[in-house]
Amino acid sequence: MTLFAPIHILILFISALLPMALLIVAVVLAINVVHRTKRLADERWQLDNQRRELLQKELQEIHHRLTAIEAMLKDRT
Repeated sequence: MTLFAPIHILILFISALLPMALLIVAVVLAINVVHRTKRLADERWQLDNQRRELLQKELQEIHHRLTAIEAMLKDRT
């Protein structure tokens, strides 16, 4: 064996592990993207629910005002 034999073995070892390491990195990145997307979707869902509740309250208030105005107009006639 020559002096460079351990270097060749090291290069072969690294070249064998590199695709596996890249695959692991890709899987971790994909999992992070999925978690981030889920978190953002949950946040959007909560904001949509808050907006829906606010709009329902506003609609109820408008309905009450309209009912009061109709009652007031009926009393005048």
